[in-house]
Amino acid sequence: MLGYAPNELDNNVYAFTKMIHHEDYEDAMQAMRDHVEGKTEKYEAEYRIRRKDGSYAWYYDKGGIVNRDANGKPTRVTGVVVDVSAAKAREEEINKLFKVFLQSPTPNLITSPNGTIEFVNDSHCSLTGYTSQELVGKKTNIFKSGKRQRCFL
Repeated sequence: MLGYAPNELDNNVYAFTKMIHHEDYEDAMQAMRDHVEGKTEKYEAEYRIRRKDGSYAWYYDKGGIVNRDANGKPTRVTGVVVDVSAAKAREEEINKLFKVFLQSPTPNLITSPNGTIEFVNDSHCSLTGYTSQELVGKKTNIFKSGKRQRCFL
């Protein structure tokens, strides 16, 4: 998944962990320490890891210790590592679009299929005089309530 041949990496956890992005390293290692110390039932983390070409992939990693020696030291661990880079890219794109929606000078709102307001941007609030707290969760017919000027209808 990372582009390395099997003989290019040492077969231990340290070879793998040193490729974790520096911004994600501490959280991933803390999750691992918590599990090794018995504070959590499973190890679970999401982090970026360096590919052979120098780019980073997003990984979701979940596993657990299944055997320990007499001293409590882990002797066997099982788990799964999934490349979630594509999902992360989609999530990032959605977040960018949502930011554009929120910051747009054009009044915008998003409703559910049944007409319940889910999000409004500041431009919409400025135009209507409602706050987002007053609108979110309400039906769009709130705009016909007569409580605000009709300038935007």
